[in-house]
Amino acid sequence: MPGATEPETAPPDGRPSRPRFSQSALGVFSLGRNLGLVALSALFFNLGQSLQRGIYPNYLKDLGIPGDQLGAIESLRELPGLATGFLAVFAFVLPESVLAAVCLLAVALGFVFYGLANGFVMLLVATLVMSTGFHLFFPAQSSMILRYSKKGEKATALGVLNSVTALASVVAMFSVAALTRVVSFRTIYYLAAGLAVISAVVIIRLPRERGAARERRLNLNPRFSVYYWLTFFSGGRRHIFMTFAQFALASVYGLSAARISVAIGTVSIVSFFTRPMMGRVIDRYGERRVLLFNYVTLVGLYLGYAFIHYLPLVYVIFGLDQLFMDFDMAQTTYLDKLATRDEIPATLSTGSTINHISGVGFPLLGGVIWKVMGPGATFVFGAALAAASAVASHFVHPERTPAKVAA
Repeated sequence: MPGATEPETAPPDGRPSRPRFSQSALGVFSLGRNLGLVALSALFFNLGQSLQRGIYPNYLKDLGIPGDQLGAIESLRELPGLATGFLAVFAFVLPESVLAAVCLLAVALGFVFYGLANGFVMLLVATLVMSTGFHLFFPAQSSMILRYSKKGEKATALGVLNSVTALASVVAMFSVAALTRVVSFRTIYYLAAGLAVISAVVIIRLPRERGAARERRLNLNPRFSVYYWLTFFSGGRRHIFMTFAQFALASVYGLSAARISVAIGTVSIVSFFTRPMMGRVIDRYGERRVLLFNYVTLVGLYLGYAFIHYLPLVYVIFGLDQLFMDFDMAQTTYLDKLATRDEIPATLSTGSTINHISGVGFPLLGGVIWKVMGPGATFVFGAALAAASAVASHFVHPERTPAKVAA
């Protein structure tokens, strides 16, 4: 089949062969048709998401949204994620490709509402619609990636797919730098909506597989407790970067949307090459070592946000923060080692729900801390979350779990 991976052959010494993926997004051509469609859909989806991300802090600034209202918006953004496991119960009759396409259309509608927003209330509506589609989409996408990738190459496949999203971010961020000179923020939101629609058209071409859909429900098996703790802490920690770090660049340092977009785009160029390498590092050294290294490093980065005010160093911290978020793919591959194929969709949905318990509360708390104690205190709070993640990752021992049952 065109684009299929080469047959695996064992080397002369009998050791398992290493994955043969390319060290960049070009590796998508070795993934096969199904993962190729997932990657192409991810490309268009992340083009739209990155356009939104590039203009969002300055869009809020233009609308006069203060830090405490930003925390409230971000808290609402996570409510659909909190309900992912419950919402998925009502979608169990849909094949995952159809469910993903419907979710992407909801994202597109949310982007349209962002373009129409004129204040806090309309931003809340846009956020709720967009976030509902966004948070139901990702468990389905993750499940499809794990299904269509080969054993022993799953982290590498995730790395290649993430490299595709980095490419999308590069294109989008430098496009924002150019587009903001000639069109309004609202027009860029409508363009992002169109890209989300294209992504839906692509992903609907995947096979209509229903096997995994029958297991979409909450799964509170204690065997997955460490995975759930990791997702809980990462839900809060993610917002320190996605919400408050970017907002600080606009509101504290006064950077324009173009300059923020160039900063994000520059890091994404690096990510284009490093994400497949990070996947290989996870496959080679294991999730426990990688996650410990990741979270201990993030403690230092968030303390840097709090106490370093020299803009060039803040740029470096911001870039490393963005790069190190890619190591969170180790959580997904850790789950794959714990769960059977039939357990994965339900456990991903449950993990997403637990992830957003912290995602609902921590942005609101971070916004209050920002208003009462200042930006530095918010980032100290982020360092504490990263430290808690490091403690949880110490208990990652997939080799001690029961052997997986063949699906």
